[in-house]
Amino acid sequence: MKKTGIPTYWFALLTALGTVGCGAEGVENAGGPNQPVEQSEHALTWRTLHGSSAGTKVTTGENYLLGYQLRSGSWIDQLKIVGYYGYKAGPFGGGGGSDQGYHQCNTGDTIVGMYGYANASYVTQLGFICGVYSTGATYDLPAGGQPTGTPFRDVCPAKQSLDALQVYYGTYVNGIVAGCGVPIVIL
Repeated sequence: MKKTGIPTYWFALLTALGTVGCGAEGVENAGGPNQPVEQSEHALTWRTLHGSSAGTKVTTGENYLLGYQLRSGSWIDQLKIVGYYGYKAGPFGGGGGSDQGYHQCNTGDTIVGMYGYANASYVTQLGFICGVYSTGATYDLPAGGQPTGTPFRDVCPAKQSLDALQVYYGTYVNGIVAGCGVPIVIL
């Protein structure tokens, strides 16, 4: 059975109905930590850079994002992300700051945006926004870091999810860009 970046229970139903479209097929932790993976056939729209483009740049593999873990102090020291089907990327950044715990969307929901603060050098606060696909409602997951610099709230357009990130990092997370994608199916 091919995996398409949608929850398993939806995949089984949609496969039976014959409505599964293109997607990140077979992506199961492909590429490993800090490694990009091939993008699927549907296009991403890259949003605004928050912070700086200094440091190492990595583009995470396209896989509906589900959760994250941060280390932070005065800014975001480290970011790890988790997607469907066991996809993991990171850590991006160093090991300083304190562990802010792991946060993820409720079952069946996906990350549709991010919020926080950034200055000219670093992302100083970061949290993610979950979306309930059936209703369009959103809710914020907890942020880590400090609210200093310029605030941002970057949410993907309706019926899209945050499918990938471009992360610029060194000792800290210097900058971040959201990649929004059209879902594989519209329910």
